[in-house]
Amino acid sequence: MNNKIFLVLSLTMLLGIHGHSQELEPASNAGVDVGFLVFMGKQNAPEMMGFYKSFTTAYFGDLRNGIRTGLIHSTDLENCNNALLVPIYFARRNKPTINKEPIIVETFGDFIFGIISAIVPSRVEYNIGPTIGYFQSSKTPLYEDEYRVRRNMLFAINAGVRPSFQIWRFNLGFNLNVGYVPTKNFRYYSPNTYENGTTSNWMVNFGGYLTYSFDI
Repeated sequence: MNNKIFLVLSLTMLLGIHGHSQELEPASNAGVDVGFLVFMGKQNAPEMMGFYKSFTTAYFGDLRNGIRTGLIHSTDLENCNNALLVPIYFARRNKPTINKEPIIVETFGDFIFGIISAIVPSRVEYNIGPTIGYFQSSKTPLYEDEYRVRRNMLFAINAGVRPSFQIWRFNLGFNLNVGYVPTKNFRYYSPNTYENGTTSNWMVNFGGYLTYSFDI
């Protein structure tokens, strides 16, 4: 009996937090992203991948539509000392998902489901827009089967999605962006005729993020 009372009281408290968190829809957020940058060409050359970290911020004028930007930095791309990218996205997000169905706690599974439903209302943000950037090439000798920077300045057109889980003013989630890169910044060198000369036409970045929402 005591265990059931404890479960009911705990779930009631969490539902209270849930209701409070649903009311918090601040217009701005800022945080950090970490993940991987991938560059791909049209032909059979392998992908080039590197770890990145970034600062990101967004402002939503009507709580749904806004602008997202930030600074992405990587030092792990092949023969590239530094990569700096600045996305400028139009962002649209939906309302946080609200579970209006009553939760009856009869088992431990019901309790866990109640916790998840109470403290992690989900939402999705969609991004589209350009990315500009700069790649600082290294001065290492050229070897076979590797990418080199062929153009320092980057321009890309990106589209992506950012699902998240909201806990009070914090948002935890993952992001996936795919971009077409007309500047073709990297070239692959190989003795293989079919792979040699392949340029990086596509860029993908994916990873996780943590942001904090606040009012302006």
